[in-house]
Amino acid sequence: MTLVFKARRVFGKDAEGVALISTPLSPLGDIDPESGVVKARDSPAYGERLAGRVLVMRYMKGSTVGTYVLYALGRRGAAPRAIVVERPDPVLVSGCVLGGITLAYGVEQGFFEVVRSGMRIRVSVSTQSVSILDF
Repeated sequence: MTLVFKARRVFGKDAEGVALISTPLSPLGDIDPESGVVKARDSPAYGERLAGRVLVMRYMKGSTVGTYVLYALGRRGAAPRAIVVERPDPVLVSGCVLGGITLAYGVEQGFFEVVRSGMRIRVSVSTQSVSILDF
């Protein structure tokens, strides 16, 4: 069974990958800009690589330098395929645009309550939705 959740907005390109759930991260300090490994010890994603994953968290925190960290991750091939958040901020939006990372935000109620790390996620630009595959 596939669960489909409408998003307020999805931009980038269609993306699919394995979910990586995290508490809010700051790109500057919580993510290694070279490898894309989560360095925040208080995150359930600590030690995990972002590359090829769909990063799911309620929001991103941090300063304007975070935009450039996301851009660098995209250039190095170390970025997640997509980021799904409840609410975006200008740093996250600009970082995803520059880094070529698909971003979905404002996902329908219930998504953040049922999604778990390891679940296969599809983010669709054409349907403006986020799906949990094989639920």
